[in-house]
Amino acid sequence: MSQDEIRQSLSYGVYIEHSRSIKLAADENNKTFYKIANEFMTEKNRVKGLGLLSSSLMLYAISIELILKAVALYKETNNIISGEIKTYNDFLKKLKGKNNNGHEFKSIIEKYSINLTNSDLVLIGHLQDYTIWAGRFPFPIKENEIIKLENNNGSFGASLSLSYINEIDNIIEKLVDEII
Repeated sequence: MSQDEIRQSLSYGVYIEHSRSIKLAADENNKTFYKIANEFMTEKNRVKGLGLLSSSLMLYAISIELILKAVALYKETNNIISGEIKTYNDFLKKLKGKNNNGHEFKSIIEKYSINLTNSDLVLIGHLQDYTIWAGRFPFPIKENEIIKLENNNGSFGASLSLSYINEIDNIIEKLVDEII
């Protein structure tokens, strides 16, 4: 099997493209968030803004997860070509290991020795919960995490500021450059 014969579900290029497309969708969501934030604050706009904030951050987090998985797939290319990894489930089993749901950024970064700066890791850490629960639910499952969240008035450190979004874009493109 050659690189050209790799299944789409195991092609790092597909994951790069999907990461970029999800990031662009998040950018559009973010524009709508700022538009609402600059309007008269009604209850409807407050609730809409809350949904746009959560969904934008979830999409940014998913774009990071996808680019990390693209790097992992790239680094597994020889195992894919040799047939050691035949399916996406085979890849996930190798990716997950024990006690991992496949969405754990830190374990993907460590397992595949992905080169990121400390500030990249901090930003990625802020977004981690948005792939697991924060983009979909108001609170996590674990009580100790709920208490921590309640004590911080719901703040994780993630942001929709232009500089924060630019950092997300820089991480994605830096990792793409390492692959291509």
